[in-house]
Parts: sequence; C-alpha cells; structure tokens
Amino acid sequence: MIFYLKKNRHMAIKDKLAAISSLWNLLFENEQKCYAIKIHGIYYNILSLTDRTMEVKWGISPYKGDVTISNLIRCRNKTYKVMAIGESAFEECNGVTSATILDGVSRIGNRAFCNCSNLNYVNMPQSTTSIGKAAFLNCKELKDICIPEGIMSIGSQAFNGCGNLSHLYLRNTIPPVCESDAFDPISYFVCTLHVPSGALPRYRKDSVWSRFLAIKEKNAFFFDEKNKEHLRL
Repeated sequence: MIFYLKKNRHMAIKDKLAAISSLWNLLFENEQKCYAIKIHGIYYNILSLTDRTMEVKWGISPYKGDVTISNLIRCRNKTYKVMAIGESAFEECNGVTSATILDGVSRIGNRAFCNCSNLNYVNMPQSTTSIGKAAFLNCKELKDICIPEGIMSIGSQAFNGCGNLSHLYLRNTIPPVCESDAFDPISYFVCTLHVPSGALPRYRKDSVWSRFLAIKEKNAFFFDEKNKEHLRL
C-alpha cells in the first residue's frame, strides 16, 4: 500500500513537471523556433549549430520595401551561412516590393513569397537550386523573372497567379524539372520564354516548357540588378 502511494505520488510529480515543460515550450520555445536572430530587419532561424547554417524565417512584424537576403550572418562571434529562405518566410507581406538574394542561398522554400501582391522584382543568385511549391503564388506585379543556371526544380504552383509575367529568362541549357501547374495558364500565351543559344530544341520537346507559345534563343544575356533590365551582351 505504501509502495502504491509513493508510486502515485511519483507519477503525479512527473505529470506536473510534464505540464510545466509543455507550458514553457508553448510560451517560449515555439517563439524561438519562429526566429533566432534579427539582422538588418530580417529574421533568421538556426538550422544547424554544427554546420553553422541558417534560413530566413517569418518575423513578428511584416517585411516591407526592398529586402536583401544576406548569405552570411554573424551571431555570437560565429559566422553562419544562410542556406535557404524558409517556408512562408515572406508570405502575404504586401509591403515587400523587391527581393535581392545574395549568392550562397540554395533554396527558396514553399510559399516563401506567396501572395506578395506588390513584389515586382526578384534577383535569384546562381547558387539557387530549387524553387518550392507556391513560392511566388499570386505575385501579380512580377513581370520579368530570371531563372539562374543552378535551378534544378520548380515546384507546383511556383509562379501560378502571376498573370502579368511577360518575360522569363532561363540560363539552363538543359530544361529544369518543372511541375505542370508551376505557371499560370495565361503565362503560356502572353509570356516570352528566353533560353540559351542552342537549347531551343530541348525546351520544345519538354512537356511543360513547350507550352510557351513564344520561345526565343539568346546568344548571351544577363540581369542588370541596378537598372532591373535584361540586357544583351
């Protein structure tokens, strides 16, 4: 009987400790998981302490204006690499007008810029390898997009709802993997797809890229970040 009472008392203490721990996590830990540090107006979350990597996260206050995503962050006398723009990091931030991503960031997460209705300019670095699902869904002000050579995959609905897209520049000689609903249906009729010289036959054979009615080859081109124009070399 005494053993039974002690056991019950022990279980009760464990239950209380568990409840306190859960409450602590609810009040504090979840907030820390939303962001770890704020640098120059951008919130970053630590992905790995061992590898010293971070990703951009949604913050307490909405992002506004022209945002720049750094590739290196200094935190507690240590340097962290920014590897990704996390899921929903800028979702529904209607105040964001442009995004410059510095070289080193490799992934644009799912819904990263979803419903950023005033976003009109995005500079993706060559280090970017993937664009997640609905990453730029309903970014209606986007008109020109330059897809870097490093892109290997474009997720479902990545650019759906971007009805004003007029020029899409790809640097890949081999068409990147692209989901069938990555682009708004109207884009296939009103948007011109620009591809590297000699790559036109590959894009014409691709099940998704071939949907663009206008596909043109360029000998060389680059995206002028300052003037925000596509210029021929």
